[in-house]
Amino acid sequence: MKRSTLSVLSFATVLCLSTAALSADKMPNLKPGFNTATGTVQAKNTGNAIAGKSVLTIKCAAMHGGSCPDPTPAQMADYTLPGYADMGAINVPKVGPSKTFSHKIKFFNDLNFAPGKYIFTVCVDAGKTVRESNENDNCKRFSMVKKSAPKRPHKLKPAQ
Repeated sequence: MKRSTLSVLSFATVLCLSTAALSADKMPNLKPGFNTATGTVQAKNTGNAIAGKSVLTIKCAAMHGGSCPDPTPAQMADYTLPGYADMGAINVPKVGPSKTFSHKIKFFNDLNFAPGKYIFTVCVDAGKTVRESNENDNCKRFSMVKKSAPKRPHKLKPAQ
């Protein structure tokens, strides 16, 4: 009697593990991307199912003791969503398997970054509305180093 109960339990365990593996294979998995040269953020779906609508957030931190440049309220109007204070927020549409949603932040190239290092934290599915195969890879940090403008050498006027 013990032996058959053990066999049934073993079979049930294997069945549960197999079902979990299969369902994880048929789920979306969103990962963030950010091109600091162009100001383009991405939500990449590396999974095998459509990812539903979600929110992507971006937050800047200056590493040199200064601060990130502040966009104007007009610039932030398209990047402000309730529940996402002190960061940019972008609505992301459904993203198909192996597809990428890209969005260029309209005002990014107009920002005046002082020389120094900046860290941008980009999170996809910030509201945790999409059930994914991996919920632990939704945020990533991207760095940008802004160098000071090269100094031009002084041109000496020839003596007359």
